[in-house]
Amino acid sequence: MTTDTKLLLFTIAIGLLLILVFLGMFFAWRKRSRHGARLAPAGRAALTGEVLLTLDRILYVATTPKDARLDRVAVPGLRYRGYASLTVATDGVQIQVTGEHPVVIPAAQVTGLESGQLTIDKAVERNGLAMLGWRSGDTELLSAFRLPEGSGRTALREALSHPNFSAIPASTPHQEA
Repeated sequence: MTTDTKLLLFTIAIGLLLILVFLGMFFAWRKRSRHGARLAPAGRAALTGEVLLTLDRILYVATTPKDARLDRVAVPGLRYRGYASLTVATDGVQIQVTGEHPVVIPAAQVTGLESGQLTIDKAVERNGLAMLGWRSGDTELLSAFRLPEGSGRTALREALSHPNFSAIPASTPHQEA
């Protein structure tokens, strides 16, 4: 075999390997997206209650199961990391990631607010992430955000604790870890 033939065969083999890798990634993401679609909140298309807080241009990091913070859940509208707008109204929370459809989480499905240091795609200083807890069916999820220092997290905690926000029963306090 000539050197040119060997080089051609090597190039073809590497090309086929890359095609297999990309096909595997494509099918894995499709499977994750189908699973995430089952976890989409069964809510309204828009909030109708009184707006308690709007945070614009905050960093949405990821949504994960509460007990597996390194396992991304591809919920429609929350699949990709990016800048987002977070609105808390008396009837729920709306997350609008740039370029995605808004996700409305009814107040009855919101379970609280936690602080965290780690989630898939992001590790920050201690308590650097605000983790919005919510439930979809029997699955507890956390959506992680990087908020402005101090004031954003405090304002979000106050909005979720507002007497007119009907999310969290008295027996389930907001958590700050």
